[in-house]
Amino acid sequence: MTEDTTLKQDMRHGSWGKGILAGVLSFLSIVVVPLAIIWFLQGLVASMGAGDEMEGIFNTVTETVWRFMIYGIPVIVLAFLTSFYVKGNKAKVLFTVIALSYSIVWLFLVFPGGAFPVSLDTSELFSDSEFGLESIDLTLNFLGIMLILVIIMLLRMVLSYAVYKSNREKYLEKLSE
Repeated sequence: MTEDTTLKQDMRHGSWGKGILAGVLSFLSIVVVPLAIIWFLQGLVASMGAGDEMEGIFNTVTETVWRFMIYGIPVIVLAFLTSFYVKGNKAKVLFTVIALSYSIVWLFLVFPGGAFPVSLDTSELFSDSEFGLESIDLTLNFLGIMLILVIIMLLRMVLSYAVYKSNREKYLEKLSE
C-alpha cells in the first residue's frame, strides 16, 4: 500500500475540466435560470395587463430570486472546488462539507424564518361590486420542508466521508502511478 498523503498534498491533484463544468452548470442554475424566470414573469405580467394587482406578488418573487442569486455566488465557487477533486481526496471531503454547510445557511438567507410572504392588491378587482377587499396578505410557511432539507444535507456530509473512505486506497494507488 502507498503511503498516506496530507491535505496540502491532496489539494494539488484535481481535474480542471470537471471543476469548470460544475462551476458553469452552477452559474447557469443559480444566475441565468433565475434571471430568465424574472424576465418571463415581467413579460407575463405585462401581457396580462395585471401590473398593479400582481405587483405585490411579483416584487416578492423578484426579491427572493435576487437573494437566491446573490447569496448563491459562493455556491458557484464551492461547486467548482467540490468537483475539481476526485473521490478519495481529502480536499473533496473538506469542500463538500463546506459547500453543504453554506447551503444550509443559504437556504435560511433566501427564505428567512422559513416563510415566503405574498401580498396581492385586490382593490381594483372588486371596485364595481358590493363586496370590498383591499388586499390579500399570505405567508407561506415551509419551515418543516426546510428542516427536512437540512437533515438531508447533514446526511450528505456523512455520506461524503463514507465515499472518501471507500475510495481512498484507489485514489492513493492512482496517485502513486
